[in-house]
Amino acid sequence: MKYSKRISQIFFYLILIVLFNSDFILFAQSKSMREQRSGGIFLQIFGPTVLGLNFDYHLSNQFDADFGFGIAGDLQLGVRYQPLGNQIGRTIFPYIGFFGEVINELPFMNYPSEEKRASTTGFYIPIGLEWYAYDGLTLSLEIGYNNTKKDFEQANTKIIYGAFRIGYYISL
Repeated sequence: MKYSKRISQIFFYLILIVLFNSDFILFAQSKSMREQRSGGIFLQIFGPTVLGLNFDYHLSNQFDADFGFGIAGDLQLGVRYQPLGNQIGRTIFPYIGFFGEVINELPFMNYPSEEKRASTTGFYIPIGLEWYAYDGLTLSLEIGYNNTKKDFEQANTKIIYGAFRIGYYISL
């Protein structure tokens, strides 16, 4: 009799623990900022595109795909890794990225207008911070290593430069 009562108590406590934990798990796991809003559009100043638009998509909590184009037909395409991207309640995310880039000589540089503008390719490795400021509004600041085949004596062909982005993430 005593043995069966003890088994019943253990069984009762196990059920309480399971119910408490399942209830706790259901209410405690909210989505991170990155899960709530997965796609974004940004105005980028400097960086590979000098002045351009970027489109960003969260592939997962820690990886983003990014595509951007700029005023001189410059392009950038790459990925960004955010090691703290899966933390719930966080609004500032450090990141490192890797981008391929196509950079064109700016049209207002000093060269005869009848000549074809030069173009170069390279890669850009930025480190930066992305801040989810308010209800989808996002700011980011980065500095990075740039490796291009040619230097056109313009900001986006220098070996070290940075970028500022302001944009908005939406739910997709």
